[in-house]
Amino acid sequence: MVSRTYEFTGIVQGVGFRPCISRLAQERGLSGWIQNRSGCVRAEFIGPAPQIESLLWALKSDPPPLARVDRVKLVSESPTKDDVRTGFHILEGLSEGSRNVMIPADIAMCPDCAREVSDPSDRRFAYPFTTCVNCGPRYTVITAMPYERDNTTMRSFPLCADCEKEYRDPSNRRFHAETTCCPACGPDLELLIKPNAQSSCLSSKVSGFAKALRAARAALAEGKIVAVKGIGGFLLAADPANVDTVKRLRARKNRPHKPFAVMARNIEVIKTHFGLSHEEEKLLSSPQAPIVVVDTSEAGNPGFSLPLVTPDTATLGLMLPTSPLHALLFEGDGQLQAFDFLIMTSGNKRSEPICLTTGEAQESLSGIADMVLTHNRDINLRNDDSLCIANASGPQVWRRARGFAPSPVRLTSELSRTVLAMGAEIKNTLAVGYGNEVVLSPHIGDLETPEATAHMALVAKTLPAFLAKEVEAVAVDLNPDMHSSAAGRCIAEEKGIPVVEVQHHEAHALACLAENGLRSGLALTFDGTGLGSD
Repeated sequence: MVSRTYEFTGIVQGVGFRPCISRLAQERGLSGWIQNRSGCVRAEFIGPAPQIESLLWALKSDPPPLARVDRVKLVSESPTKDDVRTGFHILEGLSEGSRNVMIPADIAMCPDCAREVSDPSDRRFAYPFTTCVNCGPRYTVITAMPYERDNTTMRSFPLCADCEKEYRDPSNRRFHAETTCCPACGPDLELLIKPNAQSSCLSSKVSGFAKALRAARAALAEGKIVAVKGIGGFLLAADPANVDTVKRLRARKNRPHKPFAVMARNIEVIKTHFGLSHEEEKLLSSPQAPIVVVDTSEAGNPGFSLPLVTPDTATLGLMLPTSPLHALLFEGDGQLQAFDFLIMTSGNKRSEPICLTTGEAQESLSGIADMVLTHNRDINLRNDDSLCIANASGPQVWRRARGFAPSPVRLTSELSRTVLAMGAEIKNTLAVGYGNEVVLSPHIGDLETPEATAHMALVAKTLPAFLAKEVEAVAVDLNPDMHSSAAGRCIAEEKGIPVVEVQHHEAHALACLAENGLRSGLALTFDGTGLGSD
């Protein structure tokens, strides 16, 4: 009989790691505890040494689907007596200051939750906020680390007795699922209707998730444009089969040529009309569920005009529902026909970040959306949809956001200090580098507007704080006229830390080397202008 304490580091918070360990411990008759710390999970196991070894082997061979264990460290070991075993417990999280924290990414609806939402006999039938330990929002609802319910925007929704029972049951997949809820205790929907698209005033509203969903579906069928509050912000939904609606959306959004992304009801609908490769199908159906750019040169008739939705190109950005709310918008009933496809484009004005709050949506999208489908689960941080293409060697990420960020990129050697890297002016992304890791923020976008610049400044403040890192240097583009460079210099001046200037094209080259685990090489950078070294 021994007592052993271990530290587990990697992607081990918000991915069902503690429930998995608790189940494995109880199956083997072990007692002890497990706890989220600021940068790891720590667990003590008490029992026969072979059973502890068996648990670690089981974890290695079959970890939780979304977890990644990078290191298992034995912290302490001592002999003990049989009579000290008192069961296995999940303790409340403990903040310990600066540690290697990994912030969990937002995950698309899992198959188990999808089945519950579509089952009339289930208590979560048609409930738009159904989640479990294997899916749901993470990054966008976190307000502090470690990842616990009280450190998320779900703290406003106390669990009902049924959900509390599931949350405490080690055999249930909602065991310590921090965003779990049901119609009795969770968020609710509301559809806000305006007299016309230009008005920011309401003429009426529909409350309650069932009624609001049906009214939103009916509006989409009538050709209305609906702003939908999703996981990381608002999307604009519209029926791509309605030519007048698509033209109206282009005119209102001042987007004459740029393609719209299209969401499909399920993978079978996509396969009916588009020839998908195995890699594309796998990526569309993955937990990250990004927008995947597919070839349309040999597409069938999807029921809408491809040249109107995606002009001047033989490609289309396709995605699957990322949450129960999105999936339920496609459903039909006795009077409304189900949708196969819906346009789902970013809910923003040109060059602005996607809207985060209902108030922002009502104001910023007042000239675009006819109504707003919103809910009372706060989004703490914006997170746009990721954009990828699928290669035989894996996904190539064109816009790294929901599902992928803020997962880190590993370096081949350790940094000598913690660096906040401010990115460039176009397609901006921030990063925090420390040790042998670089944690990238989700895609922020072009810094053309005060709103976009303010969002960049917020991420520059919150990302190091979530990681419990004190920034020791700020890296900026050599061009002083970039908003990101100016913001980085202000941060450095406030903190009294050095600024490191990096030439624009050299930054591209070094980033590509780092992402591929290389220390040196020949790099060809095909890009526009960049100050210096020319």
